[in-house]
Amino acid sequence: MIEQIKSSLRILELLSRCGVPVNRGGFISSPGREEKTPSCKIYPKSDSFYDFSTSKGGDVIDLYCLLYNKERKQGIAELFSMIGGKYSPAPQLPPNQLKKRMELDLNVILSDEEKEIYYERFGMTDDGTYALNQVKHHRMEQNKEVFEALYSFCLQIGWELDAKLYMNERRKLCAETLQQFKCFFIKDYKRVSEYLKQKFGKDRLIRSGLFNEKVNLIFFRHRIMISYLHMGKIVYLRGRYYGVDGEKEKAPSDASKYIGLRDDGLGVNTPRRFYNWDVVASMGKGEKLYIVEGEFDTMVMAQMGYNCIGVPGTGTVNLEKLDRLTGFEVVIMVDSDEPGKKLQAKLIKRFAELGKQVAIKALPNKDITDFVVQYG
Repeated sequence: MIEQIKSSLRILELLSRCGVPVNRGGFISSPGREEKTPSCKIYPKSDSFYDFSTSKGGDVIDLYCLLYNKERKQGIAELFSMIGGKYSPAPQLPPNQLKKRMELDLNVILSDEEKEIYYERFGMTDDGTYALNQVKHHRMEQNKEVFEALYSFCLQIGWELDAKLYMNERRKLCAETLQQFKCFFIKDYKRVSEYLKQKFGKDRLIRSGLFNEKVNLIFFRHRIMISYLHMGKIVYLRGRYYGVDGEKEKAPSDASKYIGLRDDGLGVNTPRRFYNWDVVASMGKGEKLYIVEGEFDTMVMAQMGYNCIGVPGTGTVNLEKLDRLTGFEVVIMVDSDEPGKKLQAKLIKRFAELGKQVAIKALPNKDITDFVVQYG
């Protein structure tokens, strides 16, 4: 029904049928409001609208519902009748296919500013993918500001002594390396949480993935913060477990060793990233590049002077980005355990599909850090 309505009823035709005039600038008065200057922009090319006075936008169905104060279900039925459509039930789809057909509820997951960007770009280009990518770029820039503020504030408070010793002695990471990779520690949870709430407000913090719906900072027990950088700025964060009581380094059965940012609904906070990807942009063709498992191993390799990127976990490898690495001499050096072997097989298979031969470096220890701890 929705598809038939959208394909049969253009937005200007709807406004004509409803007796709503559109001014020369392409604006109508905000539905349900009396305005001297109309504030609802109509985009005929994409059959969409955006109401600047209420920060609401959408398609021809959304506009009809706003004009007549209808629930969406009722609005769909009336519009379907208006175009002379005949209802036939759609075939039941399996859950996985159904999920693929579900549309993002943009009015829920986007801020007012993001809605304006989306509907404006969509209206100008009639390209929903381009419009959504512009929103994603905007959100990433907004998130950078939040993450950098968190980093700077935590840096002022400093590290817990035990945590600093853990990074220096157990992980063999010096102060300069921690600074280079913007690795930091949440020492005073309450103070950090209040600072962020005052500076950015709860809605923006929830969209960033740092806070849950109850407006609580998610990194309560995972206090060693691992920053993913793009051109030197933080675009993603993962927390390594470092508890507040008892044995601090080993995560209990009810907690994972690592957690990442919460899903923001747009795919901006995806964990499917390579760690230290910035190094790729600084390399020349034919240079050697190591792929290791885990952020700390990546830092250790970089500290020793190697070009290295890391896979955060065996289940989150971003195989699509490997095509960017075919111009380098790639060496795979992941953990020697069973998950590491499965990861190695995934990487080899993908490089083979790209017609790229890679080298495999086996370690006598489980991983790079263990090797460095034993041999220096």
